[in-house]
Amino acid sequence: MDFFKKPIMRVPSWTFLCGFVTTILQMLVLPQVFGRAYADHIDLFARLFNGLAVVLFFVIGFFVMHKLPRKTLFASAAVNVAISLVIILLEQITGAAPLLVFLFFLYPFLYFSSSLSSILLGLFPTTAMTPVVLLCTLVSFLFVLFGRSGAATTEDDEENAGS
Repeated sequence: MDFFKKPIMRVPSWTFLCGFVTTILQMLVLPQVFGRAYADHIDLFARLFNGLAVVLFFVIGFFVMHKLPRKTLFASAAVNVAISLVIILLEQITGAAPLLVFLFFLYPFLYFSSSLSSILLGLFPTTAMTPVVLLCTLVSFLFVLFGRSGAATTEDDEENAGS
């Protein structure tokens, strides 16, 4: 598990964690709690979860990503974008049918990008979906704005590697 504690994996780890928790809430918890009301108001719940994604993005940026230098955050975001593009490519190549279960467990990596895609496609419904989805995979790079500017000292690097 030390692999996920490395600064280079910070963005993918937090994205996956947020996506996993909200997926469990959306697929398992809320349908059990609200029953038929959840199914009847699925659009409202989807909008609430998209809003939650925006809030979580800023909370994670301000409270977690601010510790890392921008260069490290850029590399970490690049890893997350690469993972996202591989997932999208696998989905497109396979049609998601044979790999449905496998892909389902990878979808949390697309949490922030899929939420942004949903928001944008809701605001601009006539926009082509593919360019929006591909553009939204780059949302992870916005975490760079929360990072520290300048070069990090070795003492800072050791502290960040442990947190």
